[in-house]
Amino acid sequence: ILSFVGKRIKYKNFTLAVNILKNLPENYHLVIVGGGDLNKKEIEMLSCIMNRFTHFKYINSEELNILYNVSFCYLYPSEYEGFGLPVLESMQAGCPVLCQNVSSIPEVYGQVDNLVMNMNSLNEFCKNILKLEDATYRKKIIKQGVLNAKKFSWNKTFNETFDFYNYVNDL
Repeated sequence: ILSFVGKRIKYKNFTLAVNILKNLPENYHLVIVGGGDLNKKEIEMLSCIMNRFTHFKYINSEELNILYNVSFCYLYPSEYEGFGLPVLESMQAGCPVLCQNVSSIPEVYGQVDNLVMNMNSLNEFCKNILKLEDATYRKKIIKQGVLNAKKFSWNKTFNETFDFYNYVNDL
């Protein structure tokens, strides 16, 4: 299972996610979560992989965590993000993430191997997914991701923001 979570608007690069699945062996399946109903254009795009995807308009947080737990990897081909919280959520759940080296994503992704370096590279995404079939490599990526996700927390964000405001107030 490859998972894709969120809106399917242009910069989220849903088209690339579908093309990735089309170029992988047929045992791969795409689970699409959120973004409302599939529109006519998306249904047409997905028609070439008709029995290889499932769409859920909505799942709750617990179900999303279970999806991350059972996914082979999480596809995050977005071309721009303000932060990229789903990257951390999936890493925290022990799910390898494939995302691009753009915007704020590398900062959130950290020092985990397997970052797609070339913008919108279908071949690189596919190659990196297939690398995860090596169990030892996959375990390494999962471990790196879990450790990376621990660097971020709401408490840390609150404390650092609070400290910054106190610093500015004292100027």
